[in-house]
Amino acid sequence: MLDRLRCLGSCVYMGGVPSVPEPFCWAWGQMIQFNSEFLTQPGELIHYTRSTFSLHSSARNFLLNEMRGDWIWFTDTDHTFSPDVVFMMVKLQQQYRLPVLTAVYRHRALPHHPMLWVWNEQEQGFISLIEFDETVPCFQVDAAGAGCLLIHREAIERVQAICEPPEEPFDHISKLGEDFSWFTRCRKAGVPVYATSIPETYHLMSRAVDESMYVPGWWESEQVETKAVKG
Repeated sequence: MLDRLRCLGSCVYMGGVPSVPEPFCWAWGQMIQFNSEFLTQPGELIHYTRSTFSLHSSARNFLLNEMRGDWIWFTDTDHTFSPDVVFMMVKLQQQYRLPVLTAVYRHRALPHHPMLWVWNEQEQGFISLIEFDETVPCFQVDAAGAGCLLIHREAIERVQAICEPPEEPFDHISKLGEDFSWFTRCRKAGVPVYATSIPETYHLMSRAVDESMYVPGWWESEQVETKAVKG
């Protein structure tokens, strides 16, 4: 029976029980139900899976190899999102032919800057994109958080083409995390990256808010997003 079904794409996440927060479980379940009602047609399906690798780069590369269909949507277990998040992102990707699309979400801590970056030639690194036009359906960026990320198969193939075996698309480059390593390879491969603020997605707080988060200068001294990230 499954052989006669057409797989549209994969929805994947990293993490496993008992570490998965309840808000994520609820959002994931609601998203699956919405997808079955609005994203698929008779004879179609969406592939769902997860990875429990502790190393994020290994987890994302493993999930790439598990990909089915034309696209893969990544999320992390410290996120929550509207049920239509994948539906809206796939719709935008198909309408505008976007190889890589991220949904805008904000940093967990103050001042909650969007997890978006642009390339700065002078600094030769990624710097934070603080403001953007929320009235447009999508806009170009150079890097983003990988917690709500849609990638088309064509983009993966183009990035894989510049990787020297045994290197894989999300493997770390120097001191960069797996997310910035992926976006650095996208730049090298000429794969454009876009962001959208249409679907709702949120970064869950991983620690309690305390008074230290309101001390002037806390952000600049403790966070790196406002500085150039070399890549």
